Amino acid sequence: MDITIINKNNPNTVPTNDRAFQYGDGFFTTIKVVDGEAQLLAEHLARLEQCSSRLFFDSINLTEIESKIKQVAHTQALAVVKVVVSRGQGGRGYQIPESQLPQVYISCLPFPENYLTIKNTGIELDTLETPLAINPLTAGLKTLNRLEQVLAKQELKQKGFNEGLLLNCNAEVIETTVANLLLLKNGELFSPCLKNSGIYGVYLAHLAKQLTITFKTLTLEDCYAADNVFCCNSLMGIVPITRIDNTYYDNDAALTYLSEIAL
Repeated sequence: MDITIINKNNPNTVPTNDRAFQYGDGFFTTIKVVDGEAQLLAEHLARLEQCSSRLFFDSINLTEIESKIKQVAHTQALAVVKVVVSRGQGGRGYQIPESQLPQVYISCLPFPENYLTIKNTGIELDTLETPLAINPLTAGLKTLNRLEQVLAKQELKQKGFNEGLLLNCNAEVIETTVANLLLLKNGELFSPCLKNSGIYGVYLAHLAKQLTITFKTLTLEDCYAADNVFCCNSLMGIVPITRIDNTYYDNDAALTYLSEIAL
């Protein structure tokens, strides 16, 4: 395993026969940094380990990756550290090479400014026509194959929407273009089942350790009927949804609920 820290002194260069470039053969995670500390680092490392195992990567050295993440993060007040893992070079076709040399690319990026305010103002969602595929082999993983999100973002731009709600090909509610979804109904929390589509986010995994969340198949009607709806990811935390399509939710009630559960 080779680790490359990308910065102004070491610009990003990827060989053209790297399998991440050729086939999207890899995975990644994005980590919030606050006052030099990488947030939820154990959960992010667990994600990397799960992706490595399920995608049949040769073992990656998580201890060394952790050390490099901390090295990049420790000088940052507020930033994002992105870790990209490629299977490395080799193989003209799709077959996984007999000998793998995974490549790890670690970079530091500015923190999205809008994430600093939406915690209180909330987010509006419009249901998008771009569907998510159904594939239990990769469902839940944050692989480098993100063309669905690219197309969804283009639909947002073309329609002038702020953020979008994504359904899979079976019309099941899955997630937003950047975050997982949580529904509050009669004091209970629900989140879409991600066994066939979507990404199981680090922050959602973090919440599931603290709160009772029921994962189940959800429809648009379930969303419209919810008392409140939230989205979450490792950068923004948990944020109220104030509108889905033509259904509006009480943002004050959502903020009160988050205050009560100390989130």
